[in-house]
Amino acid sequence: MKLIKNLMLVLLVFALSLSLFGCYSFQTAYEETFREDVLGDSGNRITANEVFHRIRTENNYSLTSKEENYISDVLEASNRPEEYLKEDKQQELIIKAREAIKKNSLFSSGDKLNEIQLKLTEMFPDEELRVFGYYIYFEYDRIRLSLVDPFNPENVDDYYYRENTRAWTKEQPVKLRAADKPLEDSISLSDINFSDISRIYGIINEKSKDIEGAELVEYIYLRMENGNYFWKALINGARSDYDLEVEHEGDIIIFKKL
Repeated sequence: MKLIKNLMLVLLVFALSLSLFGCYSFQTAYEETFREDVLGDSGNRITANEVFHRIRTENNYSLTSKEENYISDVLEASNRPEEYLKEDKQQELIIKAREAIKKNSLFSSGDKLNEIQLKLTEMFPDEELRVFGYYIYFEYDRIRLSLVDPFNPENVDDYYYRENTRAWTKEQPVKLRAADKPLEDSISLSDINFSDISRIYGIINEKSKDIEGAELVEYIYLRMENGNYFWKALINGARSDYDLEVEHEGDIIIFKKL
């Protein structure tokens, strides 16, 4: 009787082992079959960098830093980030990133740009402000320029506007050369309309439609020369890059392949 019980116990353990082995084999086969949908090339859970790489190679599209930040946030919030290894999902990501960035950028709102310019003038009530140098740099969420000190016109300082703080801040002093003449080498801020950027951005978007793989323009420059100014932008494409210059009134001066 004892021998029979021991034999039955051995058979039970053997049967259980076969069952577990079968489940394990099935699970292993399943995971190996769908491994590409779940894991990245490294064999680990996918990372944002891997999605960036696939977008560049499979969609022939170079992401801007703003697009990478947006996509990273989407992947982090997703319960199934592996979905974005699929080419159609990558294209969807690109479209959504571009739309979100355009909507929230400083370029898209002339009224907001007017408010930003007004904030700068309000820092120096009743003083004429003059912009020194050759450029004002407009970015999606930041503006950079150099101002002649209205109280000491021999000095020039950099000022930054940051959208996350919605404020202007005085940054580092500008190192001048002996030949620099701040008052002569500057233009009155009142002669410049920041809101023109929204119109220029519209021109950039129209031109980008005809450029294969056109990237989002991250910078628009205002170039000052001989008391006048015009707008400049570089449009990067998959096959060629283009230089764009536009008069402050909106007429295109230059649009050429580099």
